[in-house]
Amino acid sequence: MDAIKFKGSTFTLMILQIFDQDLQQIELDLEKMLTQSKQFFQSAPVVISPQNSVLELKNWLVSLVNLLQTYQIYPVGIVLPDPTKEQKEITQLLKIAIFNKEKLSPPPDKQTLPANKESNKTPSSEPTTKITPHAIRSGQQIYAKNGDIIALKSVNEGAEVIADHDIHIYGTLKGRAAAGANGNTHARIFCQSLEAQLISIAGIYKPKDEIMQEIKAYKNKPIQIYLRKDKLIIEPLQETNA
Repeated sequence: MDAIKFKGSTFTLMILQIFDQDLQQIELDLEKMLTQSKQFFQSAPVVISPQNSVLELKNWLVSLVNLLQTYQIYPVGIVLPDPTKEQKEITQLLKIAIFNKEKLSPPPDKQTLPANKESNKTPSSEPTTKITPHAIRSGQQIYAKNGDIIALKSVNEGAEVIADHDIHIYGTLKGRAAAGANGNTHARIFCQSLEAQLISIAGIYKPKDEIMQEIKAYKNKPIQIYLRKDKLIIEPLQETNA
């Protein structure tokens, strides 16, 4: 019997977008983020994605990786569409992989599929939509691979619901909810009342303080959350124009 075996699988990796080279500012933002949602981010594998050509790699990237590891966030790769020889050497030194695209496995857009392609094939794995009849308690995590989550009661603070497609909560969302976990940018989150610690769609997230600022005008109303041009939109369900 072989001692090892490679097996294909799919994991959700969080993308850490970097807009500024200032490590002190990055650390301040990390501390704020972890204060709001420590359990969600700690011990998480992430892919670093520098934005707008902010970095000259060498010493800066080494310092960034060390900083993240100090906060128990573990980089496993970096997005470099056209890596130089020096960049390849540094990533090898740090033992992190190079990705050439930020969206590692984006879902196909049905409107852009060529007409001569077979787009109606049965998926290789059946959807695993999960219905939870009871409140989801602190410490619980529910994941629906290739499907939706339907929670008939509330998601309590400290609980987490993750779905590759949509999330429907017929109660109050107080914990964390991540829809489109497989990169599905068309996924949505619906809930009767929003008091969440964190919400995320396709890796784009908002922490509690940002959420509470946005919902002041319609607190305790049915809410839907979706993406529009890579921005999370939170709005009352009955007022949507999307």
